[in-house]
Amino acid sequence: TRSAFVTGVQTCALPILAGVMAVVAGLISTRLVVSTAADLTRQTMSDQADVIAGQLADSKLGIGRAIVILQGQGIAVATRRPNGNLAGDSSAVRAARAAGFERVTPDTPLHASVELDGDTLLVEARAVDQTAFALVRKAAVAKGTSRELVRNIIFALGAGLLVAAAAGLLLARRLSKPLRRTASVAASMSQGRRDLRAPVSGPSEVAEVAQSVNELADALQRSESRQRDFLLSVSHELRTPLTAVLGFAESLADGVVTGDDVQRSDRKSV
Repeated sequence: TRSAFVTGVQTCALPILAGVMAVVAGLISTRLVVSTAADLTRQTMSDQADVIAGQLADSKLGIGRAIVILQGQGIAVATRRPNGNLAGDSSAVRAARAAGFERVTPDTPLHASVELDGDTLLVEARAVDQTAFALVRKAAVAKGTSRELVRNIIFALGAGLLVAAAAGLLLARRLSKPLRRTASVAASMSQGRRDLRAPVSGPSEVAEVAQSVNELADALQRSESRQRDFLLSVSHELRTPLTAVLGFAESLADGVVTGDDVQRSDRKSV
């Protein structure tokens, strides 16, 4: 009974377990996608900043040309003049100042992210001699994009949950079918049936329960058979003397027995 109960709980818990696993996987995957996208964007910007710094050091590319190229990629640029003044895109200047652009030196590059006007901005700043620049770009997954990503993942989770629930219910029914048959046999046994046997199939726990029910039915059948044999034997052994006594008593009552036989009977009765 305990094994049957445990198996029933396990089969019913399959859809719930699948749903919990899907939710956990969705939450983890959302977090991983957002963080991975941000890390990739940050690494790409860092590499771009290093390349531009190297070009400026070799005097192969002016900062003005680099700004044009970066703006075409959606990256805003702020520069720091030798006198310390900041120039460039206004939002880039604000983000660079908030990130500590003034402290950048050739030996201390800047890797930062700041919150500005509700957006997360990544800032990569480098300094080469008297020239310093800061690359500013929105995080790869902005809040709007993040919400859209969450909605898509929730939709995928919903579809996955439906499939998991349907598959879990089908699997639970299939696994619990032998258990229901065993329960039906046990109910029939409680009503006196001893000729039924449960199918020994399904998971090992269910098969063990069915085997135990069958062994119980065999034991009850043997016990009841012995009781019947005992009662038949006792009744047979008592039938012969009781028949003789009953016949003699009827003879006495009918006056068939007379003479000495009656006296013996009377003496015996006394």
